[in-house]
Amino acid sequence: MYVYWNRKDNELNIFFDRKSPIFGIMIVAAWYYYIVLLMIGVIKGWKYWRSRNDSLRPLN
Repeated sequence: MYVYWNRKDNELNIFFDRKSPIFGIMIVAAWYYYIVLLMIGVIKGWKYWRSRNDSLRPLN
């Protein structure tokens, strides 16, 4: 894996050589883990707010 600053184009270049595909797999796995945690948090938060609002409704 090579990371260097390209002065001509003024951008950061990252190259993964064929000997280290594990870095790409790690990046993809980290994104999937983040998305799964986000979905779990949204579902838990939605259930929490739904139960909280149910208890605040008037009984009649």
